[in-house]
Amino acid sequence: MNAMFAPEITPHLLDFEECPEALDNNGRAGWVQIIALQAHVRLAQLRAEAAAPCATCGAKPCGNPSLCRAADARHQQARPSRLPENWHEMSLESLWRHLNSNRPTPQVVIEAIWYTIKERGLDALKERATVERLSRCDEAALAEIDRRISQLKEDAGQ
Repeated sequence: MNAMFAPEITPHLLDFEECPEALDNNGRAGWVQIIALQAHVRLAQLRAEAAAPCATCGAKPCGNPSLCRAADARHQQARPSRLPENWHEMSLESLWRHLNSNRPTPQVVIEAIWYTIKERGLDALKERATVERLSRCDEAALAEIDRRISQLKEDAGQ
């Protein structure tokens, strides 16, 4: 990079209040001062990144960034997050609604329905408490209950 276009980063180029001669007659900074400020900010970012330990391996600095990125990406694929991509922009109320409506049916609910069916037969599916439990089930839970009922019918037929 040509030295003419890469000004040295010094405090007088960045602190316009203490060094008003860095500003033009209208009180604006020139390109040299703006580029110096951008370089100063990027340098501060790089220093902060180098000072922080790697979130994956814990090394300071990371010994193998590409391996850590790959491991982190694989970890994210293995355990999908229930948080929406824009969670930080959502209101607390909408985030609460999302987290409480978008979750799998607890296994204990499936087992409670199954226990009721085994104890009282398929007529238990018409009982008010069972209907209410079924209404709280997601598609995977309903599929599991249906699979168990089909298996029960097959076993009874044999």
